[in-house]
Amino acid sequence: MGVSALFAGCGTVSGHEGAVLGGAAGAAGGALVGSAVAGHGNRGTGALIGGVIGGAAGVAAGDQLHDKHYPQ
Repeated sequence: MGVSALFAGCGTVSGHEGAVLGGAAGAAGGALVGSAVAGHGNRGTGALIGGVIGGAAGVAAGDQLHDKHYPQ
């Protein structure tokens, strides 16, 4: 949801491919880590929080890395 919410209303993601890929990877990784770190009864909440934080970090990192490799 984090990545789709950021790009909702955008007609195209041209120039932001790194942000999309980074957000997806960050959300997946964050969900895995959040689930693993959370206590036994809180794995779903940990996965949700980790996914949101990881997705946001992935969007920022992916966009920056993409801009360095493919300047406009």
